[in-house]
Amino acid sequence: IWACGGGGSPALIRHSRGGGGGYTAQLNGQTLPIGQYVITIGAAEAATSIARGGTALLTANGAPVLSGTSDANSGKGGSGGGMAAGGTAVCKGQGTTTRPFGDTVNFVNLPCAGGGGAGGRKSSASGASDWYGYGGKGGSNGSDGGLGSVHNATDKPYGGAGGATGGGRGQTLGEGGAAAAVSTAATYYGSGGGGAHYTHNGHGYQGWLLIRVPA
Repeated sequence: IWACGGGGSPALIRHSRGGGGGYTAQLNGQTLPIGQYVITIGAAEAATSIARGGTALLTANGAPVLSGTSDANSGKGGSGGGMAAGGTAVCKGQGTTTRPFGDTVNFVNLPCAGGGGAGGRKSSASGASDWYGYGGKGGSNGSDGGLGSVHNATDKPYGGAGGATGGGRGQTLGEGGAAAAVSTAATYYGSGGGGAHYTHNGHGYQGWLLIRVPA
């Protein structure tokens, strides 16, 4: 049994880290007696699980909700979300593959839970200390998210790319620092949405549960 939790949706609170992918979990060699099972597919940030008789057999947690700029869990997940420019620490991924069953034949190009890219960012300072930043890219296949980079005020602050598979792209800002394009939502199971500095549509994608039965 393999499960993936829902991807993270970044909060719009003037920080622009991308949402992390949902965590994955696997349980091998199980005999499933005849009976009723309850399968819950996690929405964004929510856990995916399978249970029987009120007892959970397997649970894969969703990516943590991004609740504030100082939230230590911001951007963590199955694959890490991108970090905003000016950040100093990557958003951690789970460090193991997010490919269903680790199967590189049937899921060769389809790891789940890609991290969302961070949005472009303009510094809150003014005058000569102004800077624009490129958002870090989302992590892929269980890796950490990328760090954003700081540039001078003549650069356009681009949003980071989403991680594989289907992580949302971060918001890009215009040269004046205003929103040029909203961030994008995740498009594949467990992936995180793109971060934004102003307006965004960076919603995480639902989880997934698979059961593989021997021939």
